[in-house]
Amino acid sequence: MKYISLAIFLLTVLMVFASFGWISSTAMATPTPYGIFGNWEFIPDVSDEFDSFDSSKWETDNTSWSDKWTWDPANVTVSNGIMKVAMEYNVHSNIDNVPNGWNESSSRWGYPWSYVIDDAPNSGLKHLRHNSQDCYGLQDVSTYQDINNIPNGTYTFKAYVRSSGGQNQAYIKLKNHGGTDIVRNITSSANYSLYQIDNINVTTGKINITIFSEFDPGEWIDVDDVSLIKDGESTERVVNGNFEDTDTVYYKSGSVVSKNKVGTNAYYEARIKGASRYPGVCPAFWLTHYSPKEHREIDLVELQQHGLQTLWYVLHNGYSETLSRPGDGWWNVWHDAYLAPFDPRNDYHIYGCEVTDTDIIFYLDGIERARVDASSLTYGSKEYNIWLSMGLRNPLKGTPSSSGFPTHMSVDYVRVWKRAAPTHSGQLLHDDFEDGDDAGWSKNGGSWSIVQSGGTNVYKQSDNFGYASSHRGSTSWDNYWVQVEMTPISFGSGGVMSLDFRYTDQNNRYWTYLGDGNIYLKKKVAGTTTTLASKAYTVNTGTKYILRAEADGSLIKIYVNGVQELSATDSSLSTGAVGLATWLGTVEFDNVDVREIEKKVDDSDASIVYIGSWNHPNDIPACYNNTISSNATNNDYATFTFNGTSISLYGRKSSWCGKMAIYIDDIYMQTIDTYSSSTQD
Repeated sequence: MKYISLAIFLLTVLMVFASFGWISSTAMATPTPYGIFGNWEFIPDVSDEFDSFDSSKWETDNTSWSDKWTWDPANVTVSNGIMKVAMEYNVHSNIDNVPNGWNESSSRWGYPWSYVIDDAPNSGLKHLRHNSQDCYGLQDVSTYQDINNIPNGTYTFKAYVRSSGGQNQAYIKLKNHGGTDIVRNITSSANYSLYQIDNINVTTGKINITIFSEFDPGEWIDVDDVSLIKDGESTERVVNGNFEDTDTVYYKSGSVVSKNKVGTNAYYEARIKGASRYPGVCPAFWLTHYSPKEHREIDLVELQQHGLQTLWYVLHNGYSETLSRPGDGWWNVWHDAYLAPFDPRNDYHIYGCEVTDTDIIFYLDGIERARVDASSLTYGSKEYNIWLSMGLRNPLKGTPSSSGFPTHMSVDYVRVWKRAAPTHSGQLLHDDFEDGDDAGWSKNGGSWSIVQSGGTNVYKQSDNFGYASSHRGSTSWDNYWVQVEMTPISFGSGGVMSLDFRYTDQNNRYWTYLGDGNIYLKKKVAGTTTTLASKAYTVNTGTKYILRAEADGSLIKIYVNGVQELSATDSSLSTGAVGLATWLGTVEFDNVDVREIEKKVDDSDASIVYIGSWNHPNDIPACYNNTISSNATNNDYATFTFNGTSISLYGRKSSWCGKMAIYIDDIYMQTIDTYSSSTQD
């Protein structure tokens, strides 16, 4: 840990600052996050100063998003170091998600990538297309039509189809007609080919036509001129078989997505000015992770959709198969909002977000504005594409209007970093085993290995006989919390799963365990075991449990799934490593985190040195320990010296408060404005 000296300069509201302009993007060879200190590794492959449109980093989108608007590549432009992502009022119908008369569905999460487009139809102006962009991975889609109340008899089906040919599956299926399902596989063809099925015997007065494909990015099928006619008649039974009938689309908008993905634990930053049109549009800076089983989305900031000055932060989950939540679907997992003291349309501001294994932290101009504990959601372990887009919002989604268009968001840069040091304040250890490596873990008995489970790597102990343990860390670690996800696969009679902490060796350690109908907190000192706390607790195999132990001085707390279950006071062991263990059980362990417990220092502490004319009242009930320190003299300051990886500062905001500058090791970090029309402690 490095030596850090923190100096706080208090400046009054009346002080006039010298120019505090932005550093030009071209002048920064290796930029650092604005106002966010720490050791960072810049990632140029997903960062851009927008001197030109770099097609090796970005691609534009041209799909429909709703029945009122679509994304168009022409609406993303770059000039003079600024990317403009624009929306225009442009009444057209060249692309539509679902052709009228047809339905669509998908067994996977995502937008079913079936839509109508005017790109080289077999006849007329439009045709049906199945395909997706490369950021969404494997997809499937069905475009289908139920034709009811038709005369029984023999029918002929026709369709013109072309295909890239690389799909896992692609076919036309006719069913519900009273006989065996008829399936015609679609094969590769650069030009349209006629797919004709004769002698279809309808005995139920109905038939279902389904066009299905399952495909990886870049694969496609085009379908046009679908027809079903009863033999000996001329009446067409398919509604909109040539896909000419589509809804009117009122707007064209811009969207750009990174071709490269960002790995785990990163900080994302973009300097953005909002769009002139309000209300009705939403400039957005966001991330997506997609795999065949899940979709994760982090909206780093959404502007102008819930109020002109409201910054909207959202986490989404989407599942196509049951993972940690039941059923298929889409969830708004978490959201928060910050009311900015400015109009985002008037100037550029820096919107940032750090995504870690346990926390997602949202920043505005280098100051934290929202934070969510996402330790149970595994957002930090995913890879993400970066998006910049303009979305249509109410009231224009309901009542289109040309007023205020065209409009655009302006993006000065996008920059991304990974931490070169621990990704969280005070982080001592994080291991999600995704690298497939158990280096650093010292095993004692059992059969330990890294295996795939539920789409992720886990650390599994698979020997159901006897005691098995694996330990990691430093015997000098003192005050910390340790957390691990445990999933028991099977238990023998009396089997348990255990978490060790302040571990020196098997004869000197604390541990807590679940199983055998109980939860225990125990210690062993010089080989003698003592139970510190226990209670009844039911554990079910196949269920994940998040077990957490906190050791802060002599106080010990035990949590399961975020709920405190046990506590004790004991000073026998003050330091030690951590460990995982089983007794008569097969258990999967994942996402082991160890973090230092923050030390809180009051402003009255002797370690803080005050220089100048300071006041130190000790009768302020709203403040910690009833104390607060204040100063109204320019350039007076206070210093605090400590060893650590981060520091947080808490204080008062009020109408009589001003600005203060923060320095670490004599390096300027940021300026904090503590003015507020109402007092906030």
